[in-house]
Amino acid sequence: MLELHAPALSESCQRSVEGLLQNALDTVFPAVSMCVIQHGQTVLNAHGGNNEGAALAHDARFDLASITKLFTTTAVLQLISAGRLGLHTRLCDIVPEFSRSGPRWTDAAQSPHTLARLPMDQPILPVDPEDVEIHHLLTHSSGLHDWRDLFMQLGACPEPPMAGRIPEQKQQQAIELVGQLGFRSRPGPIVYSDLGFILLGEVVSRLQGRPLDHVLSTQVMAPLSLPDIVFNPVTHGHLALSRTVSTEWDARWRGRRVWGEVHDENACAMGGVAGHAGLFGTAESVARFGLAWLCTGQTQWQINPTLFEQAKRAQIEQGTQRRGWGFMYKSSAGSSCGRFFSSRSFGHTGFTGTSLWIDPDRQLVVATLSNAVHRGRDMKPMFNFRVALHEMLSEFFKE
Repeated sequence: MLELHAPALSESCQRSVEGLLQNALDTVFPAVSMCVIQHGQTVLNAHGGNNEGAALAHDARFDLASITKLFTTTAVLQLISAGRLGLHTRLCDIVPEFSRSGPRWTDAAQSPHTLARLPMDQPILPVDPEDVEIHHLLTHSSGLHDWRDLFMQLGACPEPPMAGRIPEQKQQQAIELVGQLGFRSRPGPIVYSDLGFILLGEVVSRLQGRPLDHVLSTQVMAPLSLPDIVFNPVTHGHLALSRTVSTEWDARWRGRRVWGEVHDENACAMGGVAGHAGLFGTAESVARFGLAWLCTGQTQWQINPTLFEQAKRAQIEQGTQRRGWGFMYKSSAGSSCGRFFSSRSFGHTGFTGTSLWIDPDRQLVVATLSNAVHRGRDMKPMFNFRVALHEMLSEFFKE
């Protein structure tokens, strides 16, 4: 059953949104939750579908996947504002293991779906890891590969999640592995990289002297009163398994339905806590996080106002891609927020089937959470749904 509450929309508009969501529940994902905020007011709430045979609870936590990167970004900007880190600080000054091996070579990418190495499409070049700076990691221009199968080298997969069973944290082992890997290119070109945000999570943890999950909980979530955005929602005793939303059947590694644990294998192998993935949350809380980024002069996070405004602008462009510090910006073609969100729109997507888009011109925040990977890793239906949804909402919620 789909429940939708949108008093600001006409009855015909509500039926259009409901029809789009219901069709996607039948074809794209088994569960969905969304929250839309405009001018600081919640104007649409919806949730529906089933979660392993039971009706989806309105406050069930979804695996946010790469939306986690935005929370890590927020913590990095706090450190920069406090003068403890600079955009041009070398990564090796904080994480010396990254450059301990000396210059490394570019090598082939790896498919996260088949684990196969892909054909080289660039010349083999030496890369000095000492050239990688914090701004490179934030903008996905470090030259690091997008992904590597770290989880296959971090030991046996964790046991299924159970309250009180804390998974072994393997952040240090993961960092050492990344410090031995080749590069995709020299720093400069945009190459979306989970590895870069694993490293940024480690930067935050080391400079704050606490585990990343503690830092994000106290310094990013707590100031906005968002206690339901957490890592390891089951094993840390936050929720019963049924209050989290299941994702993919993992036949390759875990041999079980992924439920109550992070879908991303590398984040799971690291203990469920990483800078690139691992957070679980509700659509309402993700939307409230997005609303904080829409504000002018946000002070609750103690981010320098000038830096905060700069963070809401694209910092690097390549072809149709536009990247800011952590955020993706509406691309000139093929954006998942569709054709009609303003060019200043920014946000992020998550591979599990999640997204957060923020349109400053409309003062609009759209958080959509689903578990599309429950039905496999073909993301084309999810992309088409995202485009259709955001184009529909852009017509209903004008500037």
